Amino acid sequence: MDIQSPTNSLIRVLERAKQSSKLFQNKLTKNEASTRAVLIDPVLSVLGWDTTNLNMVEFEMFYANTKVDYALYDCSGKLQVIVEAKALGVNLSDIKITSTIVSYCLVHGVPNVFLTDGLIWQHYNKFTPGGVTPVSYDITKDPIVEFAQYLIQNLDAARFWPPQPLKPEPPNHPMLARITTLENQIAVLQAELQAIQKSTNTDPRTRAPIYEWMPLDEFSGNLQGKKPPQILRLPDGSQVALKSWRDILAACCRFVLANNLNLTLPLPDRSGKKVSIFSYDPPKHEVTYDEAEYKGKKLYIYLNYDSNHCVKNAVYILGQLPSGKPSQAAVAYEN
Repeated sequence: MDIQSPTNSLIRVLERAKQSSKLFQNKLTKNEASTRAVLIDPVLSVLGWDTTNLNMVEFEMFYANTKVDYALYDCSGKLQVIVEAKALGVNLSDIKITSTIVSYCLVHGVPNVFLTDGLIWQHYNKFTPGGVTPVSYDITKDPIVEFAQYLIQNLDAARFWPPQPLKPEPPNHPMLARITTLENQIAVLQAELQAIQKSTNTDPRTRAPIYEWMPLDEFSGNLQGKKPPQILRLPDGSQVALKSWRDILAACCRFVLANNLNLTLPLPDRSGKKVSIFSYDPPKHEVTYDEAEYKGKKLYIYLNYDSNHCVKNAVYILGQLPSGKPSQAAVAYEN
């Protein structure tokens, strides 16, 4: 019977590494990159380290003027583990290698350092001046269950990334959405009534502004360098004050997130950039973005666009509504 457990999953990966080391020995020997891809990356992955998340794992980074193969961070961004990888069969006792490990630990205070060629794993975490003795396991010789349990106790990502409590999903009942729409429409009618009442005042300092509405999907042309509209009217009639072109895109994105609980994420843009407007991963570079929540999870809204692409993407995003009618949105300048 195949028992499904974290230990069993790790044992299968370790057994596969042992087999691969024999099958590809000639190619892995003296080839560190291949050793990492075939023997080491799968172990880190099954231990919960997401190698696509740079907040968790950083590759080939410089630490203490030395290039580190894997830098593993905890949820607060603190470096907790360094994994130094060598090609299969490299002598891990070489003084040049061990002196670097000692430097990480004793001089720079890294709490855990693993040195491995994919089969032999050495864990340095107990240091005294003048003596450093790692805990060492060899997949081909030592009990694999014992080694798997040791890795889970000392290298499992859950040690450094405790699970977050689940947030209850907002209720998804058709009547709730209808009530929200009616409340927004009432608010708009009240605002229009107040505007009518104020417009009877001839004093220009207190007279309500008059807006000429333009459908958002017809608001095209070259907008570069033009002043953004003062107000956006969303499909449910609610209005949002604007200060920049990005405010249009941000407001439309938040409206769609609140009114369509069946989006497929990440959602790529349609303006020519190879990015996602909605993504659970934060942008990798210093760009303009906003944060939101979708079904209880943190979401990032990409806003790094010029005026033309802000409007194009706003129309595209509104097309993700169940009604699929972005033309119900409009913008206006004050007359």
